[in-house]
Amino acid sequence: MHRMGKRQRQKVTRVAVLTDREHVERLARVAEELRRLLVVQDEAVKEARRDGVSWQKIAEAVGITRQGAQHRWDE
Repeated sequence: MHRMGKRQRQKVTRVAVLTDREHVERLARVAEELRRLLVVQDEAVKEARRDGVSWQKIAEAVGITRQGAQHRWDE
């Protein structure tokens, strides 16, 4: 079994501490990415429905119920 030396162990256990501003900026980037991905998901669902994929299969793919998928995306 390989054992890490003291210097290597310190690298592994060292944790960066973010400032409040850095946390907020990170959260804002994550929120923007989520918004972008939701648009991509909406487009993918529309394409799948256009190509005849059932609500049940779409629901299973995104991890919700058939009724939930239909309520969210049925126009």
